[in-house]
Amino acid sequence: MTFRPNASIALSAEYELNDVSLEVGEFTVRTARTRATFQFSPELAWDTTVQWDNQSDQAGLNSRVRYEFRPGQEIFVVYNEGFSVVDNEFESLSRELTLKLGLTFRF
Repeated sequence: MTFRPNASIALSAEYELNDVSLEVGEFTVRTARTRATFQFSPELAWDTTVQWDNQSDQAGLNSRVRYEFRPGQEIFVVYNEGFSVVDNEFESLSRELTLKLGLTFRF
């Protein structure tokens, strides 16, 4: 399901159900995902995704800001965090902050 109230905002929610049958056994994987995208301008955007699955009982957060300061030259700030979910309580397992620079060279 996606909700796009205007050209700058997109919100979505997904639920996926997979019944898996292997020689060693059967199990069901349920995955829930939400995503929010904010396009402030053609040069600046913020995208965040949260995902959970029942097999690992873990959730993940990925949040990324992208700024294109010149055509083909971008800078990204990315935040990732992993959570263990026990009795509907979230415990942080890992955190990561990354700065990325993307450059395109034309010859």
